[in-house]
Amino acid sequence: MLDLVLNIDRVLFLFINGNCANVVTDFLMPIVTNDMLLRLIYGLAMILLLVFGKKRFVWVVIFSAIVIALCDQLSSAFLKPLFARPRPCHEASDLIVHLLVNCGSGKSFPSSHAANLFGQAAFFSCLY
Repeated sequence: MLDLVLNIDRVLFLFINGNCANVVTDFLMPIVTNDMLLRLIYGLAMILLLVFGKKRFVWVVIFSAIVIALCDQLSSAFLKPLFARPRPCHEASDLIVHLLVNCGSGKSFPSSHAANLFGQAAFFSCLY
């Protein structure tokens, strides 16, 4: 059963990677998933909350940073070693894969970007 799921995963990855690529997303995705850009946008948003917000926003900024730290550590230090899912580009090393950025050396599941953004979305949706 696991072999079937892994085979479906591989076929879907190769289909999406080979057939769904386009000029627009090939240009945008490396930019919007860049760690430094995400940190810059997050930091700017938190600074704007502190400068233009009320006093209670200090707590929002503090807890937002705590949420990021918890989600990132839960994802990177606990869940990734638990699942130990290799990155698809490492799995398909025998095939031609359309990479937009370097493959990276870590594990792929769960995505730390997704975990951090979901944590922020959940945190801010609970507040507002």
